[in-house]
Parts: sequence; structure tokens; C-alpha cells
Amino acid sequence: MLRHYKLVFILVILLFSTATTGCTTTPVQTNEVTLSVGYIPNVQFSPLYVGMENGYFAEEGINLTLSHAFGLDLTVLGTPQMQFAWSSGDEIVVAAAQEIPVVAITDIYAKYPVSIAFPSSSTITEPLDLTGKKIGLPGPYGSSYFGLIAILRENGMQPTDVVQESIGYTQVEALQLGIVDAVVVYTNNEPQQLRHLGMDVSEFYVYDYMDLMSNCMITTPDMVSSDPELVQGMVNATLKSLQYVIDNTDETFEICKKYVEGLDASPDIEQVQRAVLDATIPLLENSYTELNGLGMMNPEQWDITASFLLDIEIISSEIEASELYTNQFVQDYHSG
Repeated sequence: MLRHYKLVFILVILLFSTATTGCTTTPVQTNEVTLSVGYIPNVQFSPLYVGMENGYFAEEGINLTLSHAFGLDLTVLGTPQMQFAWSSGDEIVVAAAQEIPVVAITDIYAKYPVSIAFPSSSTITEPLDLTGKKIGLPGPYGSSYFGLIAILRENGMQPTDVVQESIGYTQVEALQLGIVDAVVVYTNNEPQQLRHLGMDVSEFYVYDYMDLMSNCMITTPDMVSSDPELVQGMVNATLKSLQYVIDNTDETFEICKKYVEGLDASPDIEQVQRAVLDATIPLLENSYTELNGLGMMNPEQWDITASFLLDIEIISSEIEASELYTNQFVQDYHSG
């Protein structure tokens, strides 16, 4: 009889254990997500590396894969090949004009990261001094070109007032060798290389003249409506990562070494790339995000960007800028 009671007691314990722990042993669903970013692995993408290394994406049930490439083919956005992407505001406007379904879900760079760099020893002290000067840029396309035209227009100048030299991505060498008088650059990249090489450079920052929309995380409207939990998870992890980068620059740079090959190959490379990271931090915030929360997108920036691209005939018809983005997921992050 005693043995019978013992058996019943054991069975009760097992049944109770199964009932109370069943929900905790259910495997958490993991979403396989590919996020495309332009360019090669670089410290400029540090928020993504931080989110992967610190497990912020994993906490949201996301197994994130980064796809690096020169240029983005947004026609495949929303497919298994690319569910999310890192894209500039101007690219988003152009995609919408081509009837490619796209929506921005959070700001990443709050300031447009393009500038015109020139030797501080030159006679250039204001944009009007660029008249007749040779200005090197990758080509008459993309954010570098738009940034150049924005600065010229805001100073009453025409594109024909300067000599545009298509030099590919050789801005550092071209300015060093005096092939051009100034170069259009990403302000957190090439100027840091030039300064490390001993050239004192000054810059005209696009955001001081025209407040264009910068880099955002994007997806498709269908993804927003069909899987809002996944979109919210991407936003949550990204904003947590952005804040970490702002607050922990030293630790962020160490994390980047794991994701950017050759970052610590030599003291010179490490010094330059640390300068690039330091120059990236101020671009992650602006007066609007400081007031409304990290990652919040300024409606005025979207309106300015869409109107500017229409004015310079990059797009042929007016775009309703309010349809290009949603702040809902960022708001939910900050309110949660």
C-alpha cells in the first residue's frame, strides 16, 4: 500500500510540473531576417553590429543577416531576399515615384551625412567661392550629387556654376593630389581620412543649408500590416542599439572589430576608423529627435526632400511625403 501511495504522489508531481512549465518550454519562434545595407562592412553601420553582438535583435526573436552591396535594388524589398533595408530618404522618395512599395519605420541618421570638403588653406570660405571650381564627386547621381545641388541652390547657384568632375570613390586621393579643388564626401568618412593624412580640411555640411531626410530603416507597407510584431521588433532592437552606440563609444568600437575585417590591422587604420565612428555619433541625433525621441522622423524633412527632388526633376510628379514613413513603431518603443 505504501508503494502505491508513493507511485500516485510521483504521478501527481509530474502532472503538476508539466502543467505549470508547459508554456515556458515552448520554443520561441525565430524570424530569419535579411537586412540590406549599401557599401561594404564599415563602422558607419555600428548600430547594426551592436544590436547583433549584444543580442538586441535576438531578444526580439530575430536572427538578423546583413547583406552588404554597392547600391540597393529596392524592387526585391519584401521578398525572402530582403525584408528590410537601410536606405537614405532621397532613395525612398525616388523608389516611391517609381511605384515601388516602401515605407520608413525609423530614423537612423538624423542628419544628412554629406558635405563638401576642401583644404582649409584654400581661398574657399563660403559656398559662393566654389564658383568656377572643380568639385569631385562619384558621379551625377545619389546622395553625394543631391547634397551638392542642395548646397548650390540654397546659395543662389546653379549646377553649371561649378565644374563637376566624376571621380568615382577617389575623393581622398583627388583632393590630396590637387586634381580637384573640393570633393563631395560622407562627412563621417573621407574627411577623417584626409585629416589623418595631414590635410587640414573644412566642410560645408548639407544639413546647415537644407534639412534633407537621411538614412532610415525601411520595409514594405505589406510587412507593416501583415507582421507588425516583427516590424516592432526590428525598431526596438535598432533604437536600443542606437542609444548604446551614443552612450558607449569605446565598447561600440570594440564590437565593430568583430564585424569589420581589418579594422585593427594597423594602428593607422584603427585610428582613422575610430575617428570615423566618433564623427558618426553626432549624425544620429538632431534637434527634432532630442525633443521627440531617438529615431523619430521629422515630417518637415520628408516634405523638404520630396519637394527638392521634384524641383530638380529627379522625380516627375509630386509625392505625398506622409505616405513614405510611419513613426508609430518608434512612438510605441518610447511609450513602452
